[in-house]
Amino acid sequence: MIIRLSVTMIMFIGLTFSNCKTKKQDTALADLGVPELIFGSSGGFAGKTVKFKLLEDGQLFEKAQQSDTFQPAGSFDADLAGQFFLNYKNLGFHELSLNDPGNMTYFITIKQGDRKKKLAWGGMNKEVPEVLETYYKNFMKLTKHYNKTTK
Repeated sequence: MIIRLSVTMIMFIGLTFSNCKTKKQDTALADLGVPELIFGSSGGFAGKTVKFKLLEDGQLFEKAQQSDTFQPAGSFDADLAGQFFLNYKNLGFHELSLNDPGNMTYFITIKQGDRKKKLAWGGMNKEVPEVLETYYKNFMKLTKHYNKTTK
């Protein structure tokens, strides 16, 4: 009985500290101005939101529907992650203005420190560059491969 209670308490304390660590890590990354690419979608029949965050070093995070923080979800190869950041700029997304949400909205946000730029599409009002859709789809396909939480 005492042993079972102790194990339960240790697990509870461990889970509590691990949740605090993730929130601190999320805040610390933003405070340091670490570049982040956030890919996701929201809406549809179920009204579900899916978000993934990628860092330049390849760390991958996922934000669950009910959560207010990103949780570790695996990692990309660092070179591949770096290529996503380079492609964002080289393909001109940093100069693109696109805010056309719809019933099902897809989005890419780039954040660095206090700077944040979001591209959103899914409505019927603006034409979406094919290269943006391909970039988004490639990320989501690779996320399925590298995401350890869905395996």
